[in-house]
Amino acid sequence: MTSLEWNKANKDKMKQAQERFLLANPEYFKKYGNKHWEKYADKYLFGGMRKLVLQRDSYKCVKCGMENIKHIEVWNRSITIDHIDGNGRYSKVKNNKLNNLQTLCLPCHGKKDQRRNKK
Repeated sequence: MTSLEWNKANKDKMKQAQERFLLANPEYFKKYGNKHWEKYADKYLFGGMRKLVLQRDSYKCVKCGMENIKHIEVWNRSITIDHIDGNGRYSKVKNNKLNNLQTLCLPCHGKKDQRRNKK
């Protein structure tokens, strides 16, 4: 069996391996572009809710009001989505419900995470 045949026969295993790779190598997305990262982030980190959260929050930080356009100018990346209860990227059970997600700029997201980590 060739590797191509094996890949076709084991699509689920290949998908799981790709997901593990993407989680372990976030710099891959910086290298290959923001659109690729946003597609990944929406599906795997936020359960497909990322765009809905951005639209709901008018592409602005809910804490300070920074708009996504300004965020991209300053940090060269899109504004972030935050799990309010902290059950996100590194949690075994993610809480990707719309009412648990909010739009935050990098400084506000960092401040929130610092407060949570001090507790």
